[in-house]
This record gives sequence, structure tokens and C-alpha cells, in this order.
Amino acid sequence: MIEYLDLTNFKAYKKLKINIDKKNIVIYGDNGTGKSSIYESLKMFFFKQRLIDNISFRIEEKEQKINEVFSREYDNKLTLNFKIDINNEIIEANSKCKDLDFDVNLINLYSIKLTNTYKGGSEKGLYKTLNLKNLLLREYLSLNIEELSNKKDSIISEVNTLLIEFKEDIQIKIDSDFYISIIDSKRNITENEKYLNLYFNEAKLNLIVLLLIFNSIILLSNDSKDKVIVLDDFITSLDIANRTFLIKYLIETFNKEKFQLIILTHNLEFFNLVKYIIEEKIMINKNSWRFFQLYEIDNRTELSDIELTSIETIEKKIKEEPDSAGNLIRKRFENIIHGLAKDLILGSVEASNNTLTTIQNLDALYLKSSGTGRNQKFLTANNLLVEIEGKILEGTTNISEIKLLIDEYKISKENLTVIKNILNELKIYRKVIMHPLSHTESQFSIKELNKSLDLLRKLDASMIKIVNSL
Repeated sequence: MIEYLDLTNFKAYKKLKINIDKKNIVIYGDNGTGKSSIYESLKMFFFKQRLIDNISFRIEEKEQKINEVFSREYDNKLTLNFKIDINNEIIEANSKCKDLDFDVNLINLYSIKLTNTYKGGSEKGLYKTLNLKNLLLREYLSLNIEELSNKKDSIISEVNTLLIEFKEDIQIKIDSDFYISIIDSKRNITENEKYLNLYFNEAKLNLIVLLLIFNSIILLSNDSKDKVIVLDDFITSLDIANRTFLIKYLIETFNKEKFQLIILTHNLEFFNLVKYIIEEKIMINKNSWRFFQLYEIDNRTELSDIELTSIETIEKKIKEEPDSAGNLIRKRFENIIHGLAKDLILGSVEASNNTLTTIQNLDALYLKSSGTGRNQKFLTANNLLVEIEGKILEGTTNISEIKLLIDEYKISKENLTVIKNILNELKIYRKVIMHPLSHTESQFSIKELNKSLDLLRKLDASMIKIVNSL
């Protein structure tokens, strides 16, 4: 299994190390934080020869052309010559391909839709026809395709069983040439393998594609090798109702020996849903999972381990290893600032000092809750302006009506003042404690560490109080 991934000068990253510890991981990151660079690094590491084979060149220009493409597509913008290190095996731009003892399967639904697996070149032509063999051959999957004919019926049976479990009114068939027909008896659609996109919506077709790939991995993988499954934003094109079914299926099916899941997403709701299902709904070994968040702050990308930056973990670290506590406090603090900036639409990629100053200069804060439980969302000043504009377009001249709308969003001055005061204190400790300790200098005070931790607790409690008051 993968123990760690260490990137140097690769795409978005000058340096990034992820300690995976042979566990399943989920990484959440906004667009622009480099999440896709992690996916591309795994593709480069495990499928470098295939990427080379996809480059068109004349024999005499081979090395030059490969270097040009790799430099343009994969090197960090500021520094040339990337390096990818996984479990002490290293791949560089000019290194030879290696035969690694892994079965790695990369799944990106957006990439799948853009391949020629589906006849028709434009997006409108997606899913006109669907061929299982072409799909598996053209994606970055480590499968024994020669076994496909023997396992075809088993794949069909498993997918159809799952479609019933997912409460779908459709079934599939696969002919001798591996073309897929979708049957919907309620709509009198029988064995139709052409123009699938005219009869079925994209979410339904995406579900079928994913189930076909997952069951092909189960039935066509090399049993003697560790199997790594990397999923990049695969969930967003599915119906909301099927997301929970699919997450539960994935975890229950692949959370076992010989399988390792790496899930990447820019969807915070999905990230929280996966975490919730693992921790609350499914009786599995929670210690086999790690959760990370990517965020950009002070013009750099940080990776935060959700568990390691929890209040409980930091408190334990102060008692047992105070020298390393400052870095965790800094990460927790910056994570909170990043979250506040996002919630308040202040510009989440600003330097943290600028974000702090902006928050501290606020005279009013506008936030409103919509929905409950996992469906809860927070509406901001932008949403308030849209609602006010709607009232104006409706022709309202009632100022009291507009004021009532504003009051629905406005956070009490008392709560805002509490947050500003806590942030002001944390800003001081950030200077004298967090940064020195996060750069391995040893002068520190346990009292100051505990004070920083108390302030983080207060900030968490204040944010919870605001959320509960919405």
C-alpha cells in the first residue's frame, strides 16, 4: 500500500508531502488548491510509459518532444525537473519507467466523458453508445482485459443487482462486442444500445459507468497485488439520492485488505458526507481512514490532517511533545481563518494577515442558515443582495420589508465583537508562539501554548453559537 506521496516541483506544488500511512484517505480542496495535481502525479508515477506512448513524435525527436511535453504539463511553473516519491520509489521527468508492485486504477468522471469511448465528438454526443471494453482500455486502469469475455456475465449480474439496490428501474445487457444496452421496462425501452443520451439522463449513465468500472476492478484485478483506487471528483455528476448509496457501497466493498482508496474532491458537502458515513453510520475500523484539507493561504498551499489538528489532538501534543505543538496550532488557526474567509466571501486565497485585518474591520456580519442537518447551508451577504434585488424587481417600495430582510442575515454585534477579540489575541500569539514553534525553534512557554489552545476553543465555541443562532 502507499505509505506516503512526496512531490517536488510538480505542477501546483514546489513541495508537498502526504503521509498516507497505508490507509484510505479523503482529501478536500477548493478549486485552485492543487487537488488535481495530486491526481496527475499518481497518473505520472504509475502510468508514465502510457503518457509517453500518447505523445506524437518522430523517432529522432523522441527525447526532445517528451521533455517538452513533460516540462509544459507537469513541471512546477517556477522550477523545472519534477520529482515524485512514493514509498522511496522515485520518478523524475527524465527517469525510466518502472514496473511497480501495485495495481492502480484512476477514475475521473470528467476525463471519462471527454474520451472517445462514446461515439460523437461533441459534448452533446456523449453517451450515444457505450462499450465496456473500450471504456476499460482507454482509462487509467490496471486490469486484465483478456479476462473480460469470461467475466462479462458476472459484471452484468453484479451491476444489475446494485441497480436494484440503488432503487433504479433499469437493467443492462452487454453483447458479444461489449456494447451496452439499457433496459427500462416501465418506459418500454428494450435492448437499446444506440442514442443512450436521448433516453437516459447523464446522472443515470454516470452511475452505470461507475458501477461497471468498480465491478471490473473487483473481477479483473491481479489478486496478488495491492490495489489502489484513486477517485477524483467522481460524485458531482450523480443524482443526490445516489451519492449516499454509492459512498456506502464503495466503503463497504473496498474497505478491506488489499484495497486502498484515495478520494479527492472539491465538494465540501461530499467530504463531510463521507466522513459522517464512516464515523457514524458504518461499523468499520475508523482508524483505517484519514481526512485531509488543502487550503491556500499566504500564497502557499497547506495540507491539514483533520484529526491531527483537532483540539483534542493538540491538547495531547502539548502534554507529550510540546516542541511540535506550535505547528499544529498554526495549521488549526490558518484553517479557521480560511474557513471564515470562505464563509464571509472575503477571498479565501488572500494572505491570512489581510483576511484577519478585513474581519477585524467589519462593522457588521451577514450570515443566514438554510436547511438542516447535512443539508444545512450558509447564505452570505451576496445572497442577501440577490434577495434585495429580487424585492426591488418585484416593485416593492416598502423600506421596512427590506430592513426585515437585512435583519434576518445580520449577526448580533455582541457575537461579532467576541470573534474579533479572540482573533486579535490569537494574532498576537501567532507572532510569538505559532511561527517560531512551527519552524523548529525551541524557545517556548507551555503557558502560552495552552493560552493559544484556549483561544482556539473559544473561537470554535463562538462560531458554534453563531451557527446555532441562525
